[in-house]
Amino acid sequence: MLKLDEILVTRNWVGKPVQRQEDLRLVKGAGTYVDDLDMDCHHAAILRSPHAHARIKKIDVSKTLALKGVIAVLTGQEVAGQTKPISARAITRPATQYVMAVDKVRYVGEPIAAVAAEDRYIAEDALELIEVDFEALPPVVTLEDALKPDAPLVFEEAGSNVLMHDLMEHGNFAEACQEADLILKEAFKVHRYSSTPLEPWAIIAEYQKSSDAFQVWANDQQHGRSITNVCNTLGIPTHKLRLMVPDSGGGFGIKLALWPYIVILSLLAKKANKPVKWIQTRREHLTAGSHAPDANVEIELALKKDGRLL
Repeated sequence: MLKLDEILVTRNWVGKPVQRQEDLRLVKGAGTYVDDLDMDCHHAAILRSPHAHARIKKIDVSKTLALKGVIAVLTGQEVAGQTKPISARAITRPATQYVMAVDKVRYVGEPIAAVAAEDRYIAEDALELIEVDFEALPPVVTLEDALKPDAPLVFEEAGSNVLMHDLMEHGNFAEACQEADLILKEAFKVHRYSSTPLEPWAIIAEYQKSSDAFQVWANDQQHGRSITNVCNTLGIPTHKLRLMVPDSGGGFGIKLALWPYIVILSLLAKKANKPVKWIQTRREHLTAGSHAPDANVEIELALKKDGRLL
């Protein structure tokens, strides 16, 4: 067997195809995806917000629970009572948000309730029986609108739509400008970005009562971080969650944001006392799939004529 230094010296990788190892199995249809797993499951459907910004005044699930074949219903109030808020990594103002809307929705498609039923058809029908009383609020759509003094607040407790302001400095920019031959200023706008893999999000969650632990199968793209996020939110140690990732039909980054739904499905499976499967529909994916935020970027460069950046 060649050693690493011998491979680097004797093989030229530039301009040559790299032999992939997994393709043959997948192109022959031998892949195993979440929906292929043969498990006795209830099926989940998720009720989502039709509003970009609204208060939830009341949720009535009594008709849903009365529908034959419905096993369990989970609402935001229950989620808030059993989990911790989402831990944001890059904000400095208070902005409490759970994996399911509690008193307010902040975007179209935000989860409001989840249903577990004997099959997916019953679960989808059950969603139509959930009665939600909304108080519509003015939406905030663009960065420019969000920064206006009279803009509606997405998180009232923050007191502002600016949740983080940070200043990072390196060197002395004022001195660099004095020494520069040219000051270049440019502004760029980066649009919001999302992706649509062939296979949308998919999860099977199982609660094991004997060990008070969860087993989850999901097409997740960040296995380690998702375990940490889910366990922190559920308030359980990491050895209480076993997350397994079968084959995944594409991702392109959008499956990095799957973990909040793992929390929802785990709670629903615990309440239903049986494994619960959720396979996201394409319409659902286009409505509520996560995305990268847009950005307005302004730069100012101090340059010398020889091309050096000061």
